[in-house]
Amino acid sequence: MGVIDISALSKKSGVPASTLRFYEEKNLIRSIGRHGLKRLFDTHVLEQLEFIALGQRAGFQLEDIRQMLTGKGQYEINRDKLTEKAQEIAQHVKQLIAIQRCLEHAVS
Repeated sequence: MGVIDISALSKKSGVPASTLRFYEEKNLIRSIGRHGLKRLFDTHVLEQLEFIALGQRAGFQLEDIRQMLTGKGQYEINRDKLTEKAQEIAQHVKQLIAIQRCLEHAVS
């Protein structure tokens, strides 16, 4: 894999540099060095950022996501947490469908 500086990573990922620095501070991603004042990252960080974004969209807290990332940037999936979250989402979907049906009934 290649090396990318924080500016290019921000542009390529759509994640602001301030968020990248925050993620690094929270041990969600890790820089591999610096070029002048700019942090450098291995390009595999792009995959980690996608994983973080997916986890956030699913409703996971950053700490939960961090616990699923290994030191090498790989994923250690906690199947129990994923199953629990999938069940929460399914329940939420059922509630939304019920609300939708009530609203449709109210206007018909």
